[in-house]
Amino acid sequence: MQFKIQLFPNGQVSIYDPHFKESMHSWIGPWQEAHQIYLVPSELANLLTKNTDAPLVIYDMGLGIATHAIAAIEIFLQVSSSQSVRNLHIISFEKNMSGLACALENESHFPFISRRKSLIQELLKSNTLIKKNSNGSQFKWDLIIGDFKEHLNLEDSPELIFYDFYSPKTCPELWNLETFQLLFHTTASRRHLGQESNFFTYTSSTSVRSALLLAGFFVGYGISTEAKKETTIASTQLKNISHPLGHEWLEHWHRSSKPFPQDATQVEYKNILIQKVSEQVLNGH
Repeated sequence: MQFKIQLFPNGQVSIYDPHFKESMHSWIGPWQEAHQIYLVPSELANLLTKNTDAPLVIYDMGLGIATHAIAAIEIFLQVSSSQSVRNLHIISFEKNMSGLACALENESHFPFISRRKSLIQELLKSNTLIKKNSNGSQFKWDLIIGDFKEHLNLEDSPELIFYDFYSPKTCPELWNLETFQLLFHTTASRRHLGQESNFFTYTSSTSVRSALLLAGFFVGYGISTEAKKETTIASTQLKNISHPLGHEWLEHWHRSSKPFPQDATQVEYKNILIQKVSEQVLNGH
C-alpha cells in the first residue's frame, strides 16, 4: 500500500500511511509541529553556542519526511552564519523510506523539502553527508535504515533525542520499557561526564511516561500545541524538567486503564514508578 498526500481543512499537508492508518503529522503541519514540539523546546540554537569542543549529537528517531533534521540543519546554518558554533551531528533512524519518497514526489506541498532537496538527495546516495561552513564548523547527517534497536552506537551518545514514531497504539513495541532502556543506555557516556541528554516526543500517553520513568529518565509535561494539550519531555537530569510529573499525574496514573507499557507488569514495577515520581517531587523545582 502506497503512502498518500493528506490535505487538512486548514491547508496544511501531511503524509498518510494506509497500512497503519495514521498520518505522520497533526493538522498543524510538519514544519510547525517540528518546531513547536522538538526544536524550540530543545533550545538547539543556544546549545550550538555552548563553549565545548564536543559535537552536538541529535538522535532523529523516525526520519519520516526529514522535517526535524532539515529544521535542525537550518537552525545550524542560521546561527553559524554569524558566529562560531559547535559541530552538529544528526543521526536519523528510519525503517520505511516510502514516506520520504512520497514527499519528494510531491515537494510542492512541502517548501522545506524543496529548499533542501539537494541535501536529501545527497544523503540518500550514501546515507551520509558532511557540510562545512565558512566559520569552520560543520554538520554531519547520517541515515540508518532498519530497526534502530540493532544500530545504536554507544560512541555517539545523544544530547538531544527527537522521538517521533507512529503512535503507541499503532506501534507499542517502539514505546515500551525495553526500547527506552536501550535509549537510556546510549546516554551513559554523557551521564558519566555529568552531562544531560534530553528527550522530546509528541505523546502524553500514560504508559509511555511510565516506560520512560522506569527506564531511568526524569519525565515532565512538555509544551502544548494547537493540536496537543500535552506533550512529553524527559531528561537524564531533573533540573532540565521545568514541570516534572508529580502527585497529580500519579493520581491520573492510578486511574488509567493502561498505566504500564506492554512489557512491564504492575506487580513488578508499581513501587518503582511511585518511588521515581516521589523523587521528582522531592527534588524538583
